[in-house]
This record gives sequence, structure tokens and C-alpha cells, in this order.
Amino acid sequence: MNMKGKMDLYTRIRREYRWGVGTVRGIAQMFKVHRRLVRDALDNPLPPKRKVPLRQHTNLAPAIPLIGVLLLADRDVP
Repeated sequence: MNMKGKMDLYTRIRREYRWGVGTVRGIAQMFKVHRRLVRDALDNPLPPKRKVPLRQHTNLAPAIPLIGVLLLADRDVP
């Protein structure tokens, strides 16, 4: 789900909580989401940004310099 879609979902959850069902469990069942997401939407007007983990290239590490050289050499080829 993209950021705009998630923002729309947060808005609909807050609106439904205020003027609709009024329970976390009922809203979670209505939108088919986890109750934790409903509580997050009620606490914060904007969804949190996605955390991107930093990964190490353990198996690829020895070949990275060679790959860089090959890519640079490939630029000169017509």
C-alpha cells in the first residue's frame, strides 16, 4: 500500500471511530486490519515512515569491486 492509500485509511479509521462504530475492535473488523493499526491511526494523524534496514552484502562483498570495473568498462562499449 502506498503512502497516500495509507493516509486515506488513517483518515477513514479516525472518522469511523469518531462518528461511526466507535470501538477499536469494530473498526478493525470493518476495515480488515489489525487492532494495533487502528490504535496507531487514532494516536497519530500520519502513518509512520517505513524503516529500511541496512543490509550487508556478505556473499557478494568480494565481487563488488570487479562488478564496478565491469560496469564502468561496459559504458565505453557501443
